[in-house]
Amino acid sequence: MRTYQKHGSSQMADLAENRLAECLERAARGEARFVRGARLGPHMVDFFCMEARLVVELDCAPLRTESARTAHRLRLRSLEQRGYRVLRFWADHVEAAPASVERLVRQALGRGRRPLRHATPAPMPIAA
Repeated sequence: MRTYQKHGSSQMADLAENRLAECLERAARGEARFVRGARLGPHMVDFFCMEARLVVELDCAPLRTESARTAHRLRLRSLEQRGYRVLRFWADHVEAAPASVERLVRQALGRGRRPLRHATPAPMPIAA
């Protein structure tokens, strides 16, 4: 198992994040767009799809302390209370099973889509 450092200078963490970005692009199939490094309220997230209100996070190392786990739970709850759905993937999973990651993201995109509103309403039928 590889050890990644998310916010360090680790080249492996960058590679895992790039691999996840590729998975997201393939999963979206041109129907949605993921933004890397988006700010949602007080939180920075790894990837965000506005159309589906979907956050995708990359976990590179386990949370080792209880305070880190508590902060993680509070952050997740805050995002969910704002109406976002959150998917989390281990870096090792992204590298070992990218097709699985794509499938899970595709499923989440399908469930989260809201119909797009048109700028103008459909025309009224012509009365006879």
